[in-house]
Amino acid sequence: MECLSERQRITSTVDQVRDASYNDKKNLLTSEEQINKFLDNIIFFKNELAKKTIEIEEFTEKLETFTWFDHVDDECLRLLNDLIAATRDWRSTLIKLYVQMQSIKKRKIAVVEISSFKCALDDLRETCQDLESVFFHLPKSEEFQETTKQLSLV
Repeated sequence: MECLSERQRITSTVDQVRDASYNDKKNLLTSEEQINKFLDNIIFFKNELAKKTIEIEEFTEKLETFTWFDHVDDECLRLLNDLIAATRDWRSTLIKLYVQMQSIKKRKIAVVEISSFKCALDDLRETCQDLESVFFHLPKSEEFQETTKQLSLV
């Protein structure tokens, strides 16, 4: 009776490994089709990240042009203040995305695109700070006022 029980356990285990082997061969995780889908997803990710980086860079360039405005009234200052706040909020969202990408970068996937994205975020932060300084901090500085006056005489 004991032999029959052992035979059943062995037979059951053989069936289990046979089924596992068959299923893995049939649904091979590293099939060429699955590898191609994986690589296609990486290419898609890289392309989408490159598009987002360009969007950030173009927006940053637009913000940079605002720093050259000479005559802004209180209404414009309020709008600029709103623009700065909205830009900071957007950048905060993008930073969260960047943090999530670190596991991808550690795996050496899309390293160039992720690094470019980070540079664009840094440029956006700097430009936002410049915009705030030009319109809200520097005009209160007597030294800045004097330098501006001297430059206008040249």
